[in-house]
Amino acid sequence: MKTMNKNDIRYQAYIDILKEELIPAMGCTEPIALAYAAATARELLGCMPERVEIGASGSIIKNVKSVIVPNTGHLKGIPAAAAAGIVAGDANKQLEVISHVTLDQEAQIRAFLEQVPIEVEHVDNQIIFDIIVTLYHGNDSSMVRIANYHTNIVHKEKNGEILLDLPIEEEKEENLTDRTLLSMEGIWDFINTVDVSEIQEVLNRQADFNMKIAQEGINGNYGANIGKVLLDSCGPDVQTRAKAMAAAGSDARMNGCELPVIINSGSGNQGITVSVPVRQRIRGRPGKNSSCSGSLQPLLHSSENQNRTVIRLLRCSQCRFWRRGRYRLSLRRRVQGDRPYSRQCPCHCVRYCL
Repeated sequence: MKTMNKNDIRYQAYIDILKEELIPAMGCTEPIALAYAAATARELLGCMPERVEIGASGSIIKNVKSVIVPNTGHLKGIPAAAAAGIVAGDANKQLEVISHVTLDQEAQIRAFLEQVPIEVEHVDNQIIFDIIVTLYHGNDSSMVRIANYHTNIVHKEKNGEILLDLPIEEEKEENLTDRTLLSMEGIWDFINTVDVSEIQEVLNRQADFNMKIAQEGINGNYGANIGKVLLDSCGPDVQTRAKAMAAAGSDARMNGCELPVIINSGSGNQGITVSVPVRQRIRGRPGKNSSCSGSLQPLLHSSENQNRTVIRLLRCSQCRFWRRGRYRLSLRRRVQGDRPYSRQCPCHCVRYCL
């Protein structure tokens, strides 16, 4: 087997990709991206706007229309997301832009929606992810544009003066680590040679954040309560619990829960789906407290994105931890005269990795 050492240009690139993909977000990522753009435009304007114009691509309009925006008192939709960013947003926090909203600010958001005209227009610039927020106050104006992914600000403008203008290519994620460095061979090499301590923090953070919102979904009353229904109707076995906890986390996130989620390929629901079920699988097996089990993270096992090579990087990282722990458990069971575990990985990704 080839080995990838730390001097290989791909080694640090793969670590950077993990850190870029697994970031925290408060609420559904599309309305939060809108709030981020609006908060940034508000900072540029330097005062509260008297009028707001929002241009959004079709996918943004579809994904934001009926989603509850966190920390707004269960307000929904594009105007609510923009108002939250303008009134209470901290642009420095990016996708956690409205993570700290006071009760007074919640009231101010509602008042802003009632008093300030907010126009929403569909724009088609041949880009799936496109947000343009323009604010006006008297003769002053500011404009911010986000394109292609949630934190990618490509244009800033104040009173007609262009402050930032980056080129946009359709479906290309600018300003991120070069994904063309990813390959199946390189990923397999990386996950078998990486110093685990260099990625442990980001992987553990995903598990901690996403398990917390999943448990909140079970304990609380969010949306259709699918997680509770599954547990009540099918029992607490590992397979049911894996599905129930993931569903509960997504229900909570989409229905106003104010806990952050570690997203995956820009999606909080995918982040939950690829981390929570495998975490439940680990907890349902003997030896779950072994030294490896604590660092096992389920990453990016999404059918929606199976063609993205980055999926393999994150998924293989997860499996490396699982296989190591499985091997130790198998040895222990053989010594005790028990039947060893199957060689099949619980997330079935070994067939993709090998």
